Amino acid sequence: MAREELGRENRLRIVARLSDRSYKQMRGAVLEFLDTDVFNITPESCVAFLEALIVSWDIDPAPFGLEIVLNRRVAPAHLKKFEFVERESREPSDKKQDYRNS
Repeated sequence: MAREELGRENRLRIVARLSDRSYKQMRGAVLEFLDTDVFNITPESCVAFLEALIVSWDIDPAPFGLEIVLNRRVAPAHLKKFEFVERESREPSDKKQDYRNS
């Protein structure tokens, strides 16, 4: 996503404005983010993108769910929901490998 945004100057300007940064600062943050490997990403480099992208978020502990409202000016989808729900286990099928006996 960061690589795509680098080529979209108008959206990058919007994200910069929403993050209280200049276009040059935002472009620099994107380039720095792209040059960093996954083991060295800092919270600050993620905040540069998420701050403008997320309007609000809410956690529901019952289903261990997370609802995120995204900024319509930046993101194509307005609402994202993630849930982790416990389910009853089914009988294992013959297609699944039992790793305990491997």
